[in-house]
Amino acid sequence: MRALSFSQTKEGKSVNNSIHNGHRQRMKEKVMNNRSKQMMEHELLEVLLYYVQPRKNTNEVAHLLLQQFGTLKNIFNADAKDLMLVKGVSEHTTAFLKLFTELFDSYNQTLRVPLMNVSTTRNLKRYIEPFIINALDEMLYIIYIDEKFDAFAYDFITKGDATQIDTCMDEILTLVQRKSAKYVALAHNHPYGDCVPSQADITSTIKVKFMLKILGVELIDHIVFGVDGYCAIMGIVNDEYDKLMNTLDEHAKSCVNTYILPKHNDIKD
Repeated sequence: MRALSFSQTKEGKSVNNSIHNGHRQRMKEKVMNNRSKQMMEHELLEVLLYYVQPRKNTNEVAHLLLQQFGTLKNIFNADAKDLMLVKGVSEHTTAFLKLFTELFDSYNQTLRVPLMNVSTTRNLKRYIEPFIINALDEMLYIIYIDEKFDAFAYDFITKGDATQIDTCMDEILTLVQRKSAKYVALAHNHPYGDCVPSQADITSTIKVKFMLKILGVELIDHIVFGVDGYCAIMGIVNDEYDKLMNTLDEHAKSCVNTYILPKHNDIKD
């Protein structure tokens, strides 16, 4: 009886493995035949997990992940420790998902048009949006623009709210000079709020505009993205900037030129 039981169990496993492998092969063929757009989120995630969980029922794991986080976007942006709380998600699987997220972000950035005219707010928004709109943390980017108003490069500056700009001022000035930009723009997001700029956003932007002007570079705009859309805040900033300039005496302006500008005079590529 034991031999028969073992035989049945072994046979059952063989049948199950055959069905299991057949299902996986059909799912892979969907991807290979460019039919992945017809697949549901849990199916896409199931197939992705094949390559890190070769012997598990990844359909079940995919469903559990979506039940916990709601969408693929939320899964890929989740903290590692939260991912590992889901049944069937090990440290190995978590590392794979985080690596996939980083690879996708890097790939997405390479899709940027090498030169894109950003002489209008709408075009500037279109240039920036792909690499900031889905971020779950507040991010600050700087965009470099030439004399023809073509955006030719960008850099991620820091994670955090607008007050972080103060601690990154030297880095911003150095990057701008190394890129030999004629104009620059800033962009950051409010991932869980509306696009209305905070007072910190306005104040920090005024500081950047002031410092860049000393270097002969113009800050043409600062785009704030929120859950409700986007907002270009340079109109507000320029009004506040003009008021600030009127309050600065010549001695204060001289101090800026004497003690701040020289730090960036000898920067080379």
